[in-house]
Amino acid sequence: MEEIEAAIAKMNPGKAPGPDVIFGRMVHCGNIAKEELLEIFNLSWATGKLPKISLCKLSVIPILQPNKNA
Repeated sequence: MEEIEAAIAKMNPGKAPGPDVIFGRMVHCGNIAKEELLEIFNLSWATGKLPKISLCKLSVIPILQPNKNA
């Protein structure tokens, strides 16, 4: 997990994605999401295959904090 957190800390959230289509702002996330990413990375490494998913079809729903401006 430390390796993922170190890599995420180096990512610029405003940069365009690479060939993996993962935006920097997508991985600046909570521990549950980091654990899921770690599982995907480990499975990819073990099998030599990338998951066949389209991140373009995902919905991101922002949850605003009460009494805070958007």
